[in-house]
Amino acid sequence: MRIGKKTDAASATGSLFARIAYIVNTIIPTLQKPRGLHGAPGSFTTALTTYQTALSITGKGRLVYLAASTHSNSTGAVIIEIDGASVCMGSIGTTSGVLWFPDNSFPISYSGTFTSSGNSHLDLSFKESLVIQLKCNQGIGANVCWQYEDE
Repeated sequence: MRIGKKTDAASATGSLFARIAYIVNTIIPTLQKPRGLHGAPGSFTTALTTYQTALSITGKGRLVYLAASTHSNSTGAVIIEIDGASVCMGSIGTTSGVLWFPDNSFPISYSGTFTSSGNSHLDLSFKESLVIQLKCNQGIGANVCWQYEDE
């Protein structure tokens, strides 16, 4: 193998400089970028009985935390869409405002208040988009809180 020149065209089989250029141009950009918290935790409240978009973002990342609660004797529902597909639809019950995922079989949250050490940590990765929708069934009020990381 020859060393070549810094100006050699990128090539997987060429000179040493060509191989380095190939790695820099084609392999390094595909590696996982470090993730970091995206700003402050978010929240959204509605009293509407139709689904409202609480969060809509594009890009790669991971939904880390989700919690929901209702006001008074109200119930509600949350939909999580990842990369254009609904992956979770859960109800917010009247008992302590519990949010259940999926299909009312697994409680992931017992509080609508964000805490970094809460018991409703998730690990839902997305490559293109994340959408969270919320509705309140009785029109009294429902709240959702979240935290996500992005690349």
